[in-house]
Order: sequence, then structure tokens, then C-alpha cells
Amino acid sequence: MDLSTLNAQTFRQLVGDLGFTLLPPLHPGSPGYDGLLVVIRKKPTDKHFDPNKLILPLYNEEDEIDWKTLSILSLPEADRICPGRVILADRLDKQLEFFTFGGQLKVMTEGEDLLCAIGSPAPILELVEEEETVANWLAAESEAVWAEVRAAWGIQDEEFERRLARADPLALYTATLHTILSRWERNPALQEAHQHLWDALSQEKHWLKTQGLWPDKPLTAEDLLAPDYQ
Repeated sequence: MDLSTLNAQTFRQLVGDLGFTLLPPLHPGSPGYDGLLVVIRKKPTDKHFDPNKLILPLYNEEDEIDWKTLSILSLPEADRICPGRVILADRLDKQLEFFTFGGQLKVMTEGEDLLCAIGSPAPILELVEEEETVANWLAAESEAVWAEVRAAWGIQDEEFERRLARADPLALYTATLHTILSRWERNPALQEAHQHLWDALSQEKHWLKTQGLWPDKPLTAEDLLAPDYQ
């Protein structure tokens, strides 16, 4: 989703009177969505999920991941989203979770409302509690892969955070997907046990190739995020 062309009128047309909406996937079978639009209203509608805050990892001036809570009373100073989970919460403390490989944040004010748009060249994953969806599984596997790379940094945890924060979203997505699929290729029993997940991610790789978005020599997550001295 290109946030540079998004204005308040188009935003309202896409969201309507809902509290949020996910933009359609880039292709059928994608594990995620092309964008996430959120309305934070000063006065809730009480007709649906009415988010009153958005919690997300932003890239700060110190070249670090900085968790921020966006609300009517607190506007962000940064517009770059780091890889990780994005949380919507309402006044009743109900929460919805999403997952990104990084992206951009655009915030507009209209009257007493905040219009918040998240866009990324990589799919935005919608996480569904206690279900084995492709999105849930991909988010969990991605976090596990990054945690393994983080361990290679030893005590330089902050440096790993900076490397992850700076990663290009699409490059991080393809490297993570390549790492996961490569491991599964070496484990046929794992493929068979989770055939629908294997098929979904294999189809995603195929689509990326047809669009010219899959590198000729893809990096693994270890290659992309490893310390410079390795």
C-alpha cells in the first residue's frame, strides 16, 4: 500500500464506520494483507470494536526499536514501523494483534479522530487467538528464527535490535521465508504433518518469484541479520 497517496477522504471510504479494516491481500492465498487502517475516535460508536490505542514498535532517532502507544492524547514522532507485533486495544481492554515485517505509519487528524494507516511491501499478518492459521504460524516461526539469530549476537543485544530495525521489510520477509522453507525441505516428516502450511508458504514463494520479488540468490535470516564479524 502506498501511503503517500492516501488522504482522509479515501481513508474514510475504505473504513466506513468500523474501528479498523484490513486492505485486501496482494494475491489470493497470501498469508497477510496489503495494509491496516485504524480509526481512534474520541467518542466510541459502541457498535463494534472501537480501538482507543495502537501499540507498535517504531524506529527512533537513536536507531532503535521504541515501543510506543498511539492514542488521542499521544501522537508518534516517528513514521517507520519496525518488525514485530502491532496491538489494537479498546476501552474494555479487548486486544487484537497483527504482525509486520516492518513498514510505514501515516497518521492524520480529522475532527476529533485519528486516522492511522500502516503499510508495508510485505504482508501484514492478522493473528487469531488459539487457532492454527497460516498467519499465526508464520508470525511465530519468524519470531523463533529471529530469536536464534539474536542469540548469535551474544551480549550485543542492542546491536541486534538496531540491525533488525534497519532491515528492509521485503528483504526481511523473503529472507525469513527462505529460512523457514529451507529447514522444512530437509524435514519431509514436518512437511507432511503440516501440509497446508507448507503448501501455503510454497505458493507464496512462487508468487513472489512471478512478481520478480524473490532474489536470484536469496539470503537467509542469518545472513541478513548476522553480526558483521561473522
